[in-house]
Amino acid sequence: MAIFSLWMLESLTGPGRWIPWPPTPHPAFATLRAQVPEGLIVDLAAVPQVRIWSSGSILMAPLFHGWPTLSGFEAVDPLWVRWLTGRYGSEILAHPERLSALGVRYALLHILSPTWEEARWPGGRMERLGCFEAPPQPSPWDHPICIYHIPSHGFPQLTNMLLVHGWSGIEPWGIWAERSEAEALWIAPQVSSALLELRAFPICPSPIPQRIEVWLNGIRIGAQQFSSCEEQDLTWEIPARWVRKGTNHLLFRFAYAVSPQTLTGGQNPDPRTLSVGFRRLWIHPVPSLSLRDAPR
Repeated sequence: MAIFSLWMLESLTGPGRWIPWPPTPHPAFATLRAQVPEGLIVDLAAVPQVRIWSSGSILMAPLFHGWPTLSGFEAVDPLWVRWLTGRYGSEILAHPERLSALGVRYALLHILSPTWEEARWPGGRMERLGCFEAPPQPSPWDHPICIYHIPSHGFPQLTNMLLVHGWSGIEPWGIWAERSEAEALWIAPQVSSALLELRAFPICPSPIPQRIEVWLNGIRIGAQQFSSCEEQDLTWEIPARWVRKGTNHLLFRFAYAVSPQTLTGGQNPDPRTLSVGFRRLWIHPVPSLSLRDAPR
């Protein structure tokens, strides 16, 4: 909390300015707040090229628009931002369906430079909800902001987690976990009970049954053995006491991983070492959830 207060102080003060608390919200925030808050947003800066933006004012903005953001504070390079830029680089903005598959529903484009390279911005593939000028009063958001809805472009609403390690590329049907472990991050807007929903199937055929275990912040929340090659819907309850506000770490463990090439004797040339395919990985905060016998 002390660090967050320092970040807010930096956003409200600076050379030649002092912004009183509470600060004046940006007009764009009212439009964003009116949308159904399921998923994430990403804050982008046009400076002049468009990139994922991290700043103290970005961390403060969810207090006013109500959406968790992928972006962070420039003094602390968030793990998920490093993962996004390391995995996709600048190409992530040219493929908004990848952001959609990761649970990102809206992009806030902060126009910080009058010479930003609009020609290189793939906003035409997104629905623009509007562009809004800066508020007339002193504000941490003293620049225009445009809001874009990120469509799926045929990709499923696969997850609202950040799939960090142990995953293959996103495909139109979903995603494979590679090897015997995979990791993800979930950004919780608040501490509350939650439901983990999975729709999954094992790589088949195999001489041994596939098994999945899921751990949240070092605590096992559920385990299931696949009795066949059929797709299964799995739901596990997460008590509020296991949830951290902000970043939560998920670990998926599997009994085995094997390549289709090995399983088929080369008839399927796919060399990837795969374990379980997922059509959906989603965590729903459920503040009123009554947890009777939470799994351990």
